[in-house]
Amino acid sequence: MRIILLGPPGAGKGTQGMYLKRILGVPKVQIGDLMRENISQGTSSGLLAKQIMDRGDLIPDGVFMDMLRHRLSREDVSDGFLLDGLPRTVEQSQMLDSLVDERGHKIDIALHLDISRDEAVRRISGRRICKKDSSHVAHVLYAPPQGYDACRVCGGGFVARADDSRHVVKNRWAVWEAYTEPTAALYGARGQLVKVSGYGSVDEVTERAVDALAAFFG
Repeated sequence: MRIILLGPPGAGKGTQGMYLKRILGVPKVQIGDLMRENISQGTSSGLLAKQIMDRGDLIPDGVFMDMLRHRLSREDVSDGFLLDGLPRTVEQSQMLDSLVDERGHKIDIALHLDISRDEAVRRISGRRICKKDSSHVAHVLYAPPQGYDACRVCGGGFVARADDSRHVVKNRWAVWEAYTEPTAALYGARGQLVKVSGYGSVDEVTERAVDALAAFFG
């Protein structure tokens, strides 16, 4: 199965992707991770992306798609994948269709995690990142750090990322509404969109997602 993870900022795509990949037995392909991997390995796409980023310009869709093309040529995704981070626009969804079609496959479903803008602001603006290890994350409401200022794992101090401010989150939501909601609507028109509530515990959302996928695939 070839599944796209869709949802507004803060919906939990990254978290659910980590759980679903283990349950479904397919790799999770995250575009941000893929870009960092290409830059660190010095691939042609990675070097080009770094040059563009260093200039402060936006990376063209074609560069991302070239990275994705090489990733989808690996054996581990021959039976399917979870894709997080693309497509964000209708144009990207069309490019993705062509890319997957090159390998004789198709996107099966877009799994949409649904939350409100207010919930997105609460989730993201309350997030705190460990200064010692950015993979250690806490939340002032949902998973408060030890003493509100120390990481439970390594004891490092917590900070709020600049791009997690309420103002930035609201701007990200506006971008989602303008560009990615129409993409979700496109998959809906094709009968390939399944919406799942993003509220509740991680396990509750995962259970809903698995049930929805099981119902879709029969």
